[in-house]
Amino acid sequence: MKTKTQELVTAGYALAKELDAESAKLVKELADELAVQRVRADELNKQVVNLAVESSTIKTMNDCLAEELRGYESDGAFDGPDMHKLWHSHAGALPATGTMLANIQAQVWLEAKDLAKSMLAADSVDHIDFLFDGKAQQLREEAGK
Repeated sequence: MKTKTQELVTAGYALAKELDAESAKLVKELADELAVQRVRADELNKQVVNLAVESSTIKTMNDCLAEELRGYESDGAFDGPDMHKLWHSHAGALPATGTMLANIQAQVWLEAKDLAKSMLAADSVDHIDFLFDGKAQQLREEAGK
């Protein structure tokens, strides 16, 4: 897919050289947008791979902990209320999942901002932008830690 997209972008730029100015501008804009979308698709594919790795890790961890839990139950040492501590002690960091969730939360805040802007008077829009953009940025920064 990457090669096909690269070929289309290259062909678009080559075609733009042969067309009149207005058509060339349109074809160049389309090629530019396709190139941008290809980069975005590559970024999303990396995120999917990272999430898949973390998901596999979580599944393996859950399988191991389920086996450990069976051992606790058979020994009579089961302490149900504290089992979540055992899971969290093995879970470790899940950066790809955290980043994805933070991006989703940030998008929700941006959508809420647009809704709030449409509901408020125009003189309040700058303040709403500041508040919501700040919250979205905060969520993204927290995900990066």
